[in-house]
Amino acid sequence: MFFVFEGNEEGRPLLYGNGGDFGLFALGLCDIIKWGGITVENKPLIRKPTRLKNYDYGSNGAYFITICTQNRKNILSEIISVEEGFPLLKLTEYGKIADKWISELQNRYVNMTVGNYVIMPNHIHLLLTIANNDRRGDPSSTVVSAIGWMKYQITKDINVMRNTTGEKVFQRSFYDHVIRNYEDYCEIAEYIQGNPFRWESDKLYTKGFT
Repeated sequence: MFFVFEGNEEGRPLLYGNGGDFGLFALGLCDIIKWGGITVENKPLIRKPTRLKNYDYGSNGAYFITICTQNRKNILSEIISVEEGFPLLKLTEYGKIADKWISELQNRYVNMTVGNYVIMPNHIHLLLTIANNDRRGDPSSTVVSAIGWMKYQITKDINVMRNTTGEKVFQRSFYDHVIRNYEDYCEIAEYIQGNPFRWESDKLYTKGFT
């Protein structure tokens, strides 16, 4: 088994592959994967390409976010087949940049917590939780501002790495889903966790490695 399951310094369990080159997942509220007998349903989640009208994306709650690369190019990671049918997710140098700035979100936005996330070849899934948001912070903890800031930082660093200026890394917007309840959170956490297992049947799948 190539995955390792243990706790980090804050006591939150982490799931990651062998070595620092592999995709990192954070198990938050739901320790839902049963190793040795994992079953992952091939059931796509409904994603909305636009924000909910009149909804306050700075309000307390949990949010499921999906961010796609420009033209869905496979630049962030690579899914490698290994023994026993388990897919190995290996981050590219660009993917490592994305991982860095995902981790920085909760440092910049004090009322925001990053839960489960996965960096797929051409998209990122992550769960964000906002709590005790009194709107007095600078910057304000809203989903739109946080995702915009993260995408900007990733794009800037990738352009520096590849010696380009102003080239897009991500699509303009992002998909979101407002978490309704604990069961909804757990279902989405499981979906994120199992995403590498379903890569070739994923609606966002594109063939080849860019």
